[in-house]
Amino acid sequence: MIHSATTSTYLHIVNLPAFIARRTIFPKGKSFAGFIMRLAIIAYALSIAVMIIASALIRGFKKEISQKMFGCWGHIHIVKTTSNRNFEQDPIKLDDAFYPSLEETESVRYAEVIEDDLEADPIWRETKGGIRKIQVFTNLPGIIVRGDQFEGMILKGVDRDYDWEYFERQLVHGSTLELPRDSLTDQLMISKTTSDRMQIDTGDAVVVHFIRNRKEVRKRFRVCGVYSTGLSDFDSKFALIDMRKAREILQWEDNWIGGYEVFVDHLEDVEPINDYIYGDVIPHDLYSESIKTKFPNIFDWLELQDINEWVIMGLMLIVAMINLVIMLLIIILERTQMIGVMKSLGARDTSLRRVFLYKAAIIMVIGTLLGNVIGIGLCKIQQWTKWISLNEENYFLDYAPIYLDPWIILLINVGAMILCLLILIIPSTLISRLTPSKVLRFR
Repeated sequence: MIHSATTSTYLHIVNLPAFIARRTIFPKGKSFAGFIMRLAIIAYALSIAVMIIASALIRGFKKEISQKMFGCWGHIHIVKTTSNRNFEQDPIKLDDAFYPSLEETESVRYAEVIEDDLEADPIWRETKGGIRKIQVFTNLPGIIVRGDQFEGMILKGVDRDYDWEYFERQLVHGSTLELPRDSLTDQLMISKTTSDRMQIDTGDAVVVHFIRNRKEVRKRFRVCGVYSTGLSDFDSKFALIDMRKAREILQWEDNWIGGYEVFVDHLEDVEPINDYIYGDVIPHDLYSESIKTKFPNIFDWLELQDINEWVIMGLMLIVAMINLVIMLLIIILERTQMIGVMKSLGARDTSLRRVFLYKAAIIMVIGTLLGNVIGIGLCKIQQWTKWISLNEENYFLDYAPIYLDPWIILLINVGAMILCLLILIIPSTLISRLTPSKVLRFR
């Protein structure tokens, strides 16, 4: 019994700072300290909410715009080395040894060179995944004419292996191309930009003019579908047709194509897999290029958003720290008499500091829960309703996208709490400067 009582007393003494913090967390009645504590909870909650919303918005932008780019272009292009960036292509024979067996690539081993130490041995790593799909395409410049209106376009010829999943989601009305096995189709799939500009809709017939061997060639097409990706560079320039129709216009052989589009399993593997394809797979007369290299401006803009994310998080974290420091100083000054009494009874400075740090921790826990409810709640509302709209011409999207990453939310919550507690150690040292003889004289 004595041993049990001793243990209970010991545990009670060990948990005394937490016990005092819980009992005195919110002062009874109306007081300035109580108002400051509640204000600190609200400020900390808003900081957490803003960090969650900013991260979700920025990551949503990067994810949606990247998916748009890769849905239109693929991750890697393989073309003839003599092809140029104006979408004019020299033909490639379809019976290359790597097609379509390249789809069986599950992972790629690559060397990661440390830039700070170029003389060090490279670190060998493996990609998270491999190549998901490879499909063929051909680009053919032409001019769409209807009545007295005309529009220069790049007609992208696609084959039966084309993955329509992305364009089915971007359809405004109509349908994607139907590519029968035994016959050519005169179907044409245009963008909403072209449809609005030339007043063309599904079912309408248009004439497309081509230049072949310095002679004009005319072909009639019928619009089967209208899509909208939100990418002005693609929507204003591209229409989709049957690749066999493109071969017929170009007078290419049946096994000739313009190039390959390669899709990978994981976005971060694009560059290593591109290096692998270029160095180890394709012959010397072919060239592979990642879409990040082909359209650097868009991807550089997306990378800049990471800086915005860290700046916003840093500012919100500083605001939270300042509010908590001010709150802790006010609480300490309000409890000077309690500090003097406890010191006169033999309490150590470390125990007293723990009392106030426990209070700050409780406030942060409450603020974190409230901030998560506000932040995640607003993000979910935006996901469901898309009530925040954007100018698609400027932002490539007609609404503010949201992507909630559980690991980032956990990092925000835990990281903010740890950093704030560490910074609060500094103002808590004020307790060691308060002596019972000076404190107890004030009432």
